[in-house]
Amino acid sequence: PEIKDRGRWTRIVTPAKSSPPPRSSHQAVLLPAVASSSSSSAAAAAAAVKKSSSFLYVFGGELTSKDMSKFRHYRDLWRLQVGGGGSGSGGEKTSSPRWSWESLPTKGGPSARSGHRMAAWKGNLLLFGGFHDDGSGKVDYFNDVWLYDTAKLSWSKLETNAAAGPSPRGGCQLLVAPAASASASSASVSSASASALLDTDTLFVFGGHTAGSGGDGDGDGETGTGKVHDDIWALPLTSSPSSPSQQPLRWSRLPRSSLGFAPTPRASFGLAANPPLSRRRAILWGGIVDRAGARDRVFSEHCDDLYAFNVDLK
Repeated sequence: PEIKDRGRWTRIVTPAKSSPPPRSSHQAVLLPAVASSSSSSAAAAAAAVKKSSSFLYVFGGELTSKDMSKFRHYRDLWRLQVGGGGSGSGGEKTSSPRWSWESLPTKGGPSARSGHRMAAWKGNLLLFGGFHDDGSGKVDYFNDVWLYDTAKLSWSKLETNAAAGPSPRGGCQLLVAPAASASASSASVSSASASALLDTDTLFVFGGHTAGSGGDGDGDGETGTGKVHDDIWALPLTSSPSSPSQQPLRWSRLPRSSLGFAPTPRASFGLAANPPLSRRRAILWGGIVDRAGARDRVFSEHCDDLYAFNVDLK
């Protein structure tokens, strides 16, 4: 359908047989189309992008049956075409009709999970963390980092110093901050300010939840007991998607003493920034944290505070 009504919701009905099954706690990222490199001019490239598709990528999640007797995690990856034909998000050609789902290859990719997070990086997908519940009370949390190449339609695991990085968790948030442009460090910026600008694209991870024994394993931290995190980590993305580095990427924890008035521990909050980052800042709002109450009871406290995060920290 054509979406013409401004300020109103429109329900999009897709063929049931070729759509992902119902789920929650998945992740979705919308990637704009990229013009083919064969375009002869900037105007032609812009026209090609305008006519081509954007894609909504959906990975993982969980499903609980209505009678609560069945529970499963997914590791499937789906792509929804939004727009007309033309070049795909990786420059590939597609003839798929608008508003159609496509199941993508998952061989060699992340294990089944929910509560994970995804972010866009250079037209590709980055995935971090999440959890898996096998139904017997055993819950595994993850702190792995994956890249999905939308041109090659393939997953690759990014090697990191994971043991020295963020602990396994779900319900956190990711932010990819691009390297500061050359214009940002021009003569109009002081030398001290210029030295604080990021010199490479950087993945930030903040907060999240890891259920402890006796918790319900909810990776989004909505109920139960466990550890709610307030740490902030940075992972410089020193390699390109097409030429992965042979050296592990290195996580570094940002000391809270240098972070000003940082947010308190929380999970399942919102974190957003316009690309490119407006004034090099991201905005965080809300979240949830479990607290111990009287008689071994646990209650959930919802947050309504607002924070701004300046990504240039060096």
